[in-house]
Amino acid sequence: MQEFLFHPTQRSWALAASWTTCAEFMDEPCRIFKELYYTKDVGETWDFVTNYVFDFEWGQSTQAVESGVMIPDDRIWVTRDATNKKHQNTSRKLSWSVDIDLSYSDDYFESSVMALEQGNTIIETPQYMFVSCSAEDMLRVSIYSATFRSGFTNLKKARLPAEAHLTTTFTLMDTSEEQVFLFLENKGLTTPFGSVYISDANGRSFSLSLSNVIKGSAVDFERVTSLDGTFIANKYAPVKTFKRLAHAVKDMKRIGAF
Repeated sequence: MQEFLFHPTQRSWALAASWTTCAEFMDEPCRIFKELYYTKDVGETWDFVTNYVFDFEWGQSTQAVESGVMIPDDRIWVTRDATNKKHQNTSRKLSWSVDIDLSYSDDYFESSVMALEQGNTIIETPQYMFVSCSAEDMLRVSIYSATFRSGFTNLKKARLPAEAHLTTTFTLMDTSEEQVFLFLENKGLTTPFGSVYISDANGRSFSLSLSNVIKGSAVDFERVTSLDGTFIANKYAPVKTFKRLAHAVKDMKRIGAF
């Protein structure tokens, strides 16, 4: 068992994923792929959901429960390659795939609904769900979003400025202020920075908030928890910009501004 996810409202329920081993295939060729299971008794018993899974999330939301929006507790979202009959790529650095699709089920995949073709990864918060959708070149992605008000089923392509469509991946930075801060790596694969965009209340329409934000092992963008609506970011700026700032500080000191 390598991935584990508790249900957001049912304390005894959980999802877990594990990879097959060759020892499981006695009378047929070995196939390595990720399987998904669920439990409703804190792991005493497990039942199979589906295989060739890449990403998964429970479909329920604490925000939906508090707002009276009806979502089945049993709903599960999964991205998987339904056509693969061989080894599944186990690398976390794999390129995006046009063979992976997003589906959801309310009966543990006895039946399911195809929600988004080429949907590869899922990021869900109590208010929003974002899905990366592979471009045909399998290098870039499009971003789709939905809100809890529809049970996350109203997935539509996010409206982003033109330069944002070059992104190779995205990071959800914050959703606490009823809007979304989204980091996109849209400066090219060889640069250590990208751009932060801010959304409307529906998490659907975005505009540029801050460009050239540094990204190392994590994005240098943090919320100040003691000050509502305050964030700190580390931004790359050319030397000329720093010189102009230094001159401005000197001028302010000279006139007694601080």
